Amino acid sequence: MRSCCRSTTWWWPSCRSASSSRSDPRSGRRSARPAPTTPLAGKPARRPEPRSSVTDVGRPALATGAAGLVSTHVETLDPLTGRWVRAASANGMGRSRWVARCRVPGADGEHRQVRATGATRREAEAALADNLARRARAEAAAAAAADDRVTTVADTAATWLAVLEATGARPGTRDLYRRSVVAHLVPRLGMLKVRHLSASVAERWLAEVADRSGPAAVRTARNCLRGVVDVALAKGVLDSDPLHGVQLPVTAAPAAAPVLTVAEAAHLLVVAAADADAVRHGLADLVAVLLGTGARLGEALALRWADVDVTPGAARVRVAARLDRASGRSTEVRRTADERLVPITDSLAALLRARRQRPSADVGEAALVFPTSRGTAADPAATTRRLRALFDAAGLPDVTSHALRATRAQRLLDAGAEPAEVARLLGTSRLRAGEVHTTGAVPAVAPAALIPRQRHTEAPAQAQDAEVDLTSSAGFADAGASSR
Repeated sequence: MRSCCRSTTWWWPSCRSASSSRSDPRSGRRSARPAPTTPLAGKPARRPEPRSSVTDVGRPALATGAAGLVSTHVETLDPLTGRWVRAASANGMGRSRWVARCRVPGADGEHRQVRATGATRREAEAALADNLARRARAEAAAAAAADDRVTTVADTAATWLAVLEATGARPGTRDLYRRSVVAHLVPRLGMLKVRHLSASVAERWLAEVADRSGPAAVRTARNCLRGVVDVALAKGVLDSDPLHGVQLPVTAAPAAAPVLTVAEAAHLLVVAAADADAVRHGLADLVAVLLGTGARLGEALALRWADVDVTPGAARVRVAARLDRASGRSTEVRRTADERLVPITDSLAALLRARRQRPSADVGEAALVFPTSRGTAADPAATTRRLRALFDAAGLPDVTSHALRATRAQRLLDAGAEPAEVARLLGTSRLRAGEVHTTGAVPAVAPAALIPRQRHTEAPAQAQDAEVDLTSSAGFADAGASSR
């Protein structure tokens, strides 16, 4: 109601004249508001024009997890009801507190109010910021857990390989596991969700790997799956270990590496000295070092002249590095126990001394003993292929570089060395000595009968004499005696 005159008569807005130009007959004044317009017959009423030229588009939508505007107010404790009620001021109101609040949209699209209290406005705002930070961390963890629930074995395997590299695993070990993941784990179990792993699934997969690739491959594959499960357990994706109680499938025991006889070793060195490609890549000297030290192929390729002592009567080799099979770079061994001093025979020392005196040899302390023609580290994979061709040319298809290592171990045992000492010289924690057996490719005749009469210009005569002496029984006995 609105009073239009000083008398007690009340004027209702509905009684306003339809025309804005007409005056109130009772007061003689014009109406303060314009009269509503009547639409024409048959035409819709037009909307009134906005009073402002600025169009109100509303507040922009908040992103998920983003906090809106923070508002603060004062609350006091009602002594009658014991409840906190909003107050205009905290002065003289008894017990009071400041409240800071805002609205935060969740992942489901719903907006929820987050609030915090404090003795002052600043304390309330700081407490609200802490609450928002905790809420953001909790939502991020929940989202990560939800993602992990659908993570596949292939994704988790990639995470495990990255963890291996970050924790300093050996490059050769990382390369071995990476090849096993690509060859066995990803093709068969890669798309499987980690939470669907079970003992039965693991046992069937391991049996398939054993049938297809053998016992060595199944052990490596089991280690890869073990790493995947460990990562899933650490991230909370799995509540229990699905590999608990899973046993490796029963397979035939791996065949021991063949051990070369003296005649076979001599024949191999003679073939290497007669092969121009083997001489160009230093395979004859490399085979002699592998037979005389029992080093691994990567360890022999990483030898530097600073690690070689060719002093007569005290010759030895310091094995302290291993070549990275994946990148071809020399990397220091991780464990101190792997660094070892290996005594060598005078004949092998003479061979190394002759190699160092070559005109094209780099005799620097940091120079490699078996570099490429450019002076860089040799590629272990390429060297393995060349050795494979050399072994095949010598009629030894079952021989590998590891067989030369096993030959050295067996010769030391035959010379009377203790197994623990042999294991130390070979840089292994345990020694699994197999029986000495021949490959049947070369008859067991005297080494001198296998030496061709002509002299090969590719290899110095001194080196040839050293190679023959290395393969003789006296040379192996000398090496066994010097190791004790």
